[in-house]
Amino acid sequence: MTGGRVPLFGWGAFLLLAIAASLVGTGVQVAFAALAVGVLGLPHGASDLTIVAPGRRQAFLAAYVGTIGAVLSLWIAAPIWGLSVLLACSAVHFALDDEDHGPFGWARGACLVAAPAVVHRDALADLFARLTRSTAAAGDIASLLQVAGVLGLAIVVGGLVHRRVSPANSLTVAALVAAVALPPLTGFAVGFVMLHAWRQTQERRDELRCPTMGAYLLRVAPVLAGAAVVLLGIATTLAGRLAGDVGILFAGIAALAMPHMLVTPIWHRRPAPLPLRRRPRGGVAIRL
Repeated sequence: MTGGRVPLFGWGAFLLLAIAASLVGTGVQVAFAALAVGVLGLPHGASDLTIVAPGRRQAFLAAYVGTIGAVLSLWIAAPIWGLSVLLACSAVHFALDDEDHGPFGWARGACLVAAPAVVHRDALADLFARLTRSTAAAGDIASLLQVAGVLGLAIVVGGLVHRRVSPANSLTVAALVAAVALPPLTGFAVGFVMLHAWRQTQERRDELRCPTMGAYLLRVAPVLAGAAVVLLGIATTLAGRLAGDVGILFAGIAALAMPHMLVTPIWHRRPAPLPLRRRPRGGVAIRL
């Protein structure tokens, strides 16, 4: 995992901030999650437009903006469905983007969503009840996540036992321990950043051939600014229709994450196939 490129003290400081936020009230935990997802998570999705072929960007933007509108409408009209779709799509997205495409990768992807429910099922149910305004539905969703989290962790732990010690595996252990032990908002933020967002940002930077992270951020700055405008619009115009600061946080995450997960894979240009070396008589074509 490229997450190992971050110095150990950087991840240590991040974890200490998460622990400190967890010891304070829910408002601070919401702020920590918002900053972690926004500052460290948003940049990898901000390059969505740049990895789409120029001739397809107009259609891509139309689909992207349309999905944002549909997600916000669903979140306001049927928050139970909005939350359920967000959680399901996120688990699949995390798994598909994992560097390990076997059972270990799928389990690790599921854990990014479900691990906070393993120990904090009741707290997560209370959080979901605020979002959906349905205690029964919130409890059912939290219980399903708890089961998925236990199964996912069992597969991940089993896989780690048979793997050699490495920075990547140590990062997985630290992130999942935090996701399980910390309160739901901070636990999710830590797992998301350490096991998904940072690695994806590194891969996008490499795909765009930006020599430094600063060059990458400069290239995606216009889209980052647009995302900030979307989030500000959600906070100012929909605040009365959403469940306080938690509702704004989840609606903002859903509005930007769903098109990233559903629209970008359809329009993402694929690298051109490698040229074929001339096939020798009686032989097999070999890619250069």
